[in-house]
Amino acid sequence: MGLCLTGTADEVADIVFLTNDSLNVEWIAANLLTNVKFYNDIRNMRGCTGEYKGKRVSVQGEGIGPVNAAMYAVEIMNEFDVKKVVKIDTCTALKHNILLGDMILPQSAHTTSSINKRRFNGITFPAVADFQSLDRVYDQAVEKNIPVHVGPVVSIEHRGEMELARKFALRGAIAIDLEMNQTFTAAQRFGIPGVGILIATENLITEETMQRSDKQKAFAKVAEFALESILMEEA
Repeated sequence: MGLCLTGTADEVADIVFLTNDSLNVEWIAANLLTNVKFYNDIRNMRGCTGEYKGKRVSVQGEGIGPVNAAMYAVEIMNEFDVKKVVKIDTCTALKHNILLGDMILPQSAHTTSSINKRRFNGITFPAVADFQSLDRVYDQAVEKNIPVHVGPVVSIEHRGEMELARKFALRGAIAIDLEMNQTFTAAQRFGIPGVGILIATENLITEETMQRSDKQKAFAKVAEFALESILMEEA
């Protein structure tokens, strides 16, 4: 047992979906998976393993922000026999042409956090997605006629940095999240293919935002798409 996660090696699947909210884990378990078993609830950050259309998968909460993400992402990839990680969540768009409900696939993840600079003696570490996984997910989105955008995102530490994110937008960033940078960093550390699948629920540029109920529907959409596309890739 680690600091953040309980469970044994056989309780965690080789494909792990990460999300920042423990309630998202519970929603996926209740609505999309069968034969569900929860293996973790330390700090109420739930993690479960179940089956989606006969394929075994795990879903683990990693908390909000880079510090939480760093702890949970590193521990689950280091302590268990994980073969692929998929980060699924909502995000804030940074481009006029990204509509609410559009999907965003991060190629890379900038960050306002100093975590990686501390790790690498002041040097900036570029956290990137696994290209093969990203390319296949993109093809699945196009095939399903889902509006999709590919590009860098910026993982901020808190919403007070939303305005700072505009500087990243001027240099190509297409969305804001909080955990992608540390999720990709952990995946690269352990040599595990990592990919992110996000859905825009607000837009900093147009100042549009979804209602709370619509945000839940948006997360449901991205979760189901992620499960379908990743498992099709693994078939």
